[in-house]
Amino acid sequence: DEHCDHHAEAHDTQHAPAIVGRIGTPSGEPTAGELVEMVLRLGQRLRGHLDHRFGTFGLSDARFAALSVIREAAPAGCTQAHLAAKLGQCESSISTLVERMRASRLLYRLRAKADRRKRVLMLTDDGRQLFEQGLAARDREADALFSRMSREEQQQLSGMLGRLFA
Repeated sequence: DEHCDHHAEAHDTQHAPAIVGRIGTPSGEPTAGELVEMVLRLGQRLRGHLDHRFGTFGLSDARFAALSVIREAAPAGCTQAHLAAKLGQCESSISTLVERMRASRLLYRLRAKADRRKRVLMLTDDGRQLFEQGLAARDREADALFSRMSREEQQQLSGMLGRLFA
């Protein structure tokens, strides 16, 4: 499934062309397509920085995202279907990720209390600790990135991004 494989591609952020200086129509305003490209490149660069920080303690962005979703679902737990939907992945991709995370003792798969037929994912103590490390690393990277913008600019960006994904 093509949708499932898009996250498997390597993100080569070191060789990405510079974002500034080549964008815009003859009037100097970027087109919508160019804005999308800028956002994608920014995402790739940010993912590269986070992968580097996460790699120092054995975490990936996919595992961090999964840990975050599962943590949000506590104490009731999170089904694999919910995890797949929240991460925008197909369940077969999530199944592989979940099995690897279980083997690494980052999460449990338990029967749901409300419906014994369902199985839910819960973080282990190691999973919670790794998530906290990842959160601190993400916050350090975010602080470094956004230190280039004033608080007002950050709030404006938040509002604009919120409108795009509302």
